[in-house]
Amino acid sequence: MSHNVGGQRSPGKIVAGSAPQPGPAKEGEVTTAELSGKRNKRKQPPERDCNCTHELSGFRSEMKQMLKEFTTNKEKFMTSMREDISQIKNQIGNIQVTTEHLSKENEKISSEISSLKQHISNTDDKIKSLQTDINVLKSESSADNPNTRPLDEEGLIKEIRERAYREKNIIIYGISELADGNIQEKQQHDNNEVHNITQLIIENSPVPQQIFRLGKFNPNKTRPVKVCYDSAQTVKQILRNKNKIENKEAKIYADLTPTQQNNLKALRQELRTRQENGENNITIKYVDGCPKIITTNTPKN
Repeated sequence: MSHNVGGQRSPGKIVAGSAPQPGPAKEGEVTTAELSGKRNKRKQPPERDCNCTHELSGFRSEMKQMLKEFTTNKEKFMTSMREDISQIKNQIGNIQVTTEHLSKENEKISSEISSLKQHISNTDDKIKSLQTDINVLKSESSADNPNTRPLDEEGLIKEIRERAYREKNIIIYGISELADGNIQEKQQHDNNEVHNITQLIIENSPVPQQIFRLGKFNPNKTRPVKVCYDSAQTVKQILRNKNKIENKEAKIYADLTPTQQNNLKALRQELRTRQENGENNITIKYVDGCPKIITTNTPKN
């Protein structure tokens, strides 16, 4: 057995039971410890990657929250806008209703003004008519007609009122009268007869306010029919065109007061007397509402 000189071991000798010791690394070679460290570093994720994932998750949460708040705010805004639009529509509707109401009120006022003007015009006509009646009454009660009695102031006013009432009426003679039947049937018969006669004179003749017989019923005598209208103009139009009726038995006359009847009766008597004395070119004609005897161009035989 040999011994190492100076107590040194041989470099290539390996003692039994011990791990081999690595020798010194050569230049450029990677040691086992360095290789193992690099592998461990590859297996562990970088710390920055972990922070980015956490930040991304937070960003997503914030975005979701923002979208949720945006949606909620949008719905509130849209609801508020719809309410505002609804209020505006209601206000526009109220304005339209108010405008229509004002327009109707304006039309009503215009109609009332026109009616007032017409009323004033009618009043003026009545005043003129009353003045004419006064002049006529004065003329009729003058000394020129001995058959009439002069009227005092009270009688004059009464006569004017009576004429104003009667000027809206006509008297029709010659309408057949039912002897049998009840009151309603007789009234309906008279209404139909009056309608048939007046329609021949005035197309679409106004409906009378009242129709009735004068005097008590007599089976041997036909009573005249009094027809009352609401306008004197209707009566004037009927009297001016009464010759249009084909029924020659029906005669239409104005509704005269007793004073007017007496004056007209006296005037007719005067006419007959003068005609008997040879005045054949005279007749009775109404002048300004007053009957007078006038001279005609054609003498009557």
